[in-house]
This record gives sequence, C-alpha cells and structure tokens, in this order.
Amino acid sequence: MTPDGHDDPPDSPDDHDLDWHHLQVLRWLARHEPTSVRLACPGTDRGGTRSEPLVVLPRCVSTLPAYRVADLARVAGRVTVAPCACGAPESVDGWREGLPGPLRDLVTPAGSSSRGRVLAEVRHPPIDRRGLFGLGHAGPDVPEHDAVDDDHARLVDSLRALGVATPDADGTRPAALVLRAEGCTACGVCVKSCPSGALELVGADTRILRHDLSACVGHGVCIEWCPESALSSRGHPDWHTVTHLAVSDLAVVATTVCRRCRDRFAGPGELCPACAQRAGDPFGVHLPPKAAELLRRSRAERETGNP
Repeated sequence: MTPDGHDDPPDSPDDHDLDWHHLQVLRWLARHEPTSVRLACPGTDRGGTRSEPLVVLPRCVSTLPAYRVADLARVAGRVTVAPCACGAPESVDGWREGLPGPLRDLVTPAGSSSRGRVLAEVRHPPIDRRGLFGLGHAGPDVPEHDAVDDDHARLVDSLRALGVATPDADGTRPAALVLRAEGCTACGVCVKSCPSGALELVGADTRILRHDLSACVGHGVCIEWCPESALSSRGHPDWHTVTHLAVSDLAVVATTVCRRCRDRFAGPGELCPACAQRAGDPFGVHLPPKAAELLRRSRAERETGNP
C-alpha cells in the first residue's frame, strides 16, 4: 500500500501494460486540473506547463491504446501530441487517424514547445504531496479498469464515461457486428462459439438470444457456426450505439424439454432434432448439414494445401 492509500505498484513496470503507473499519472493530472495534456515519446524532458502538463510515455505515442487516450481526455479535456521523438512521425499520424471518430476530435498536434518542465513520466509516476494529506481539489473521477478486461472492453467503458453522445460522422466504426436472427432454434451453438462472450441465452420455457455489442469484437464465428444459418450481419454499429444502447434481444424462442436428452429445443414433438435422428437410425453417424459442409471444406483445403 502506498502512502496515499492506493495499491502497491506491480513488481515490474511492464506488468499488465503499466496499468498502475498510468493510473497514478491520471490521479496526478486530476489534482492539477489542466486544460489539456501533452503526450510525448520517451526521452522528452521539456515542454510541459501547469495548464498543459507533459506526459512522457514509456514507448512511442503510436503504441498508446485508444482507451488510455480516452481516459486522459476525460481527466484533462483535450490531448495534444508532441512531435515523435522515436523517428516515426508517420506512425503517430496513422495512430491518430485510427482512433475512433469521437475520440480523434479531441487529439491534436501540439503547438510550439515551451521550456517548462511540468511533466510526469509514466514509468516513474509523480506523487502529489498535497494529495498525500488529502489537500487540494480531487478533480474528476479517475477511470479504473478491470484487470481482466481486454482493450476493446476498456475502450467501450472509457468512451461511455467520456460521454460520447453522437454517432460517428466520418464513417469510423467499432469492430462489433450488428446481428440479425431469423429462424433461431435457441440451440446455443453461437453462444458457445463466441470468443468474447457477447451472446447469451436467457430464460427457460421461452429463451431469449441476447447480444451485447460492447463485448462483441466482430469475429463472426457465431454466424459461421450457426447450424440453422439463422444469424446474419447488418454491418457495424456506431460508437453511440455501442456505448449507450449495447444490449439487444435477437430472438425470442418458445422451447420444450427433450424427453431423451433433457435439453431444450424449439419445435414440435417430444424429441429434439438430434435425438429424433438417432432414434430413427441408432447406428448411423449424423452431422448437421452446415457441420458436414464445414468438414468437407476443411478436408478439401488440407488436400489442396490452400487453407
């Protein structure tokens, strides 16, 4: 535990991508109430003022995750970027262009550099002495992220906290997919196949297929593996939808319990389709049509050597 009552830093400055160090810098910035913050590559030691402190990153600005930019913007209002000191200015330009539209508008190239030295190095975060004794203005709430969240989940949380309120106007879209379900049987294959846990089935007699856009990362595995070909994509949502209207119900399916396997299924009869097929041909080997097609395609790719 540090003297200001916060958790101890990780043993290594690279532990979990320097989360603890970035958090301390955010707390330091929040107490100083800047109007903007200037980001710089390693090796920069001048250019910060009280109204625009300099934050020296441990790596090139172009490697900074978008959610950290959103966190800085929430604390400081605006973010400026000093000229790249790593010799890759085109990388920094490309990094900024790749930011989500609502966030990119808050990030601009820095103006002329001053000789001031009001700065914070992420690898060696400053300690606010007034903050140790509970003095001074606490500033805005400092965003903290769950250690198990990936960059996408953190970005959604950061943009939501930042107050993104309008759809993107420049065509920049999240990776998530807007899904449609037609002919869903609530079999659960899509739920089990989703690598980010963005789909779930809820309910008992009536099962609801629910999609969380804030967790979806657009793999499309659910569409590929649906045995009924019930899922399709309508493209990508805007950031406003992801941060404010993320959860939607794709299908509502009335189900019954299979007399044989006790699983739930949609449709008439006492047996689910799989058990009904086994009952009709107990010694046969049966695959759903889509699974059979995927197996055939996989075999053909192995034979031709073109995956």
